[in-house]
Amino acid sequence: MKMKIFSRPTFLITLHLIYLITIPRVYSSLPLPLYAPELFLECLDTQPADPGSRNSRAAVIPTDSSFSTNLMRAVRNLRFASASTRKPEAIVAAVTETHIRATISCCKHLNLELKVRSGGHDYEGFSYTSPVPFVILDMYNFHKVDINLKDETAWIQSGASLGELYYNIAKTSKVHAFPAGVCPKVGAGGHFSGGGMTNLFVQHVL
Repeated sequence: MKMKIFSRPTFLITLHLIYLITIPRVYSSLPLPLYAPELFLECLDTQPADPGSRNSRAAVIPTDSSFSTNLMRAVRNLRFASASTRKPEAIVAAVTETHIRATISCCKHLNLELKVRSGGHDYEGFSYTSPVPFVILDMYNFHKVDINLKDETAWIQSGASLGELYYNIAKTSKVHAFPAGVCPKVGAGGHFSGGGMTNLFVQHVL
């Protein structure tokens, strides 16, 4: 994602480029089999992978001991942590872009809904709940922030937190800022797609 950073006193938001990927659910006349997690792992390993690696190594399924830990890592609303809440067929903690491409392709192939989690908190459960079979693509490993003062822009990966963004701006410049949310733990990917409040949006804070 490319965004504009501003020197005082200009505090207008100009997001030059935001990639928001919405993956529609592909409907099939065939019901999803009960062993979808294993099929998903098999599908991942049929996709192009990085040399010496397998795409399935980035994924966990409900039978893995670390599944619950990975699922609950970003769950902030306990109403979505009950035993009756549908769990994902798999969680892919992408480390490379290859993992992302493979996950999208296999969700489409297996008729699974794709939920993207950017690493911050989500109190409404949009990134980890669904009424239909789904997979979580976790982007928290993608948190690089590059500041370019020459053209006053920044490229940030969707797993970066707002705190990481603010820190990198402050480390690079004493006169630039970006008017995003107040909480530093919010994931940038979700924030830029949904918005937030900040003191830089108003002239006087009451």
